Amino acid sequence: MIQQGNKVSIWTAAAILSEEDIKKRKKIAINMIILCQHLINMNNFHGAKSVLAGLQSTPILRLSFPGEDMNDRIRKLAANYDEKVESARTPLIPFM
Repeated sequence: MIQQGNKVSIWTAAAILSEEDIKKRKKIAINMIILCQHLINMNNFHGAKSVLAGLQSTPILRLSFPGEDMNDRIRKLAANYDEKVESARTPLIPFM
């Protein structure tokens, strides 16, 4: 399970970093944020944390995106993740 989470995290960061066009890179990052939000809403905390880890990686946080501060969106998503995990009822069974 840890290995799969690491693969998803690396995939998230690589998908954003591999795009050279800034507008397309921003669109991919927004799509990853939307994906993470859907995973949180489904209570798939393992998958959401994997995508969030990719979004919070140092190379992604150093990028500049036109028009808005992506770091703020990622911080809000992380806060939403933390809230949802704290309010979740046990047992927490991860999705695969």
